[in-house]
Amino acid sequence: MGLHDSRYRKLHQLQTVILNWARFVSHQLHMGEVDPNSLESHPVAYISEQLTQRIADLAWSFQTTRGQRLLYLSEFQSSRDPILVLRQIHYALGQLLAGHAAKRFRVTEGFPIPVVVSLYTGDVPWTPKSFAQLLQPGAEAIAAVKLPMFYFDMHHMDEQNIPDRSLLHTIFHIERQLTPRSAVDVLRSFVQQSPDPELNREMIRFAAATLSRWETVHDQEGIPLSSDSAWDTIANMEDLEMQANILQQRMDQMIAQGEVRGEARGEARGEARDRLESLLEVAAYYLDAQTLESCRAALSGKSVAEMPRVGHVLEVALKASNPAQAVAAVLRAGTFNGNPRGL
Repeated sequence: MGLHDSRYRKLHQLQTVILNWARFVSHQLHMGEVDPNSLESHPVAYISEQLTQRIADLAWSFQTTRGQRLLYLSEFQSSRDPILVLRQIHYALGQLLAGHAAKRFRVTEGFPIPVVVSLYTGDVPWTPKSFAQLLQPGAEAIAAVKLPMFYFDMHHMDEQNIPDRSLLHTIFHIERQLTPRSAVDVLRSFVQQSPDPELNREMIRFAAATLSRWETVHDQEGIPLSSDSAWDTIANMEDLEMQANILQQRMDQMIAQGEVRGEARGEARGEARDRLESLLEVAAYYLDAQTLESCRAALSGKSVAEMPRVGHVLEVALKASNPAQAVAAVLRAGTFNGNPRGL
């Protein structure tokens, strides 16, 4: 099972956030508008006949104007899980069985249509296999499980595929920002237009939890980018902006130091290989020795295709429009996977 992202579980305790997802799902499935008064939260832990506890992240049901009742299930994780689709099917069936046992769902009325939304926040691009792809070759024709699923690789998906609802759009863009300053800018634009104080407060806490993950980055002397342990107490924009500015200043200093070392070493010839060599001068402080050596080997002509982790480093660096963004991207990748010195 993949590592679950608690930031999203906390944010999705708000009914406003669930309502936005319900409207997105209903629109995508062409099932009409959502009745806000029909939203109902369901237990996410239950006991099976074998007395084994199964846990999903969130479960809600709602009615649409076309008369359908949908069962919305969501899951948030920061690592890959090769059997993600099996767990989603298991969760959906388990919720239907538990609802029937509790007399929430009745055969005579028809069970609600289960829909699963998965948010993946890992650093390595990943698309889970479908149910048919998990079976032996030749089984595609008989693997007729058609559970509506929406999967989002939040760091690597195309911009055009991000949900266009304002709240969801903001959540995605806070997650995708490369610098603390830009993440706060995204949130500020949302808060200035949002009339919901409770939602704004939870969005600020979500952004603070996101920025707090930069604490795992250390400079060449072992000093953390941030050592503030009070991120979970931030509940207003002023405090968030102050902490984000401290983070940004430290990061700018790291980037500036790296550019000076890179210019001295590579003579700033402007070639892609020299830019990457300069980048590795900075990355050396944040990557484990094996990954760093693999990066250098890739620059010497070895096949990047054979080294996915190395390919990811070089990809984010080459896509950056300037050295500062390149370093920020590598720092971000090395920070957000739960391992301070790995990609």
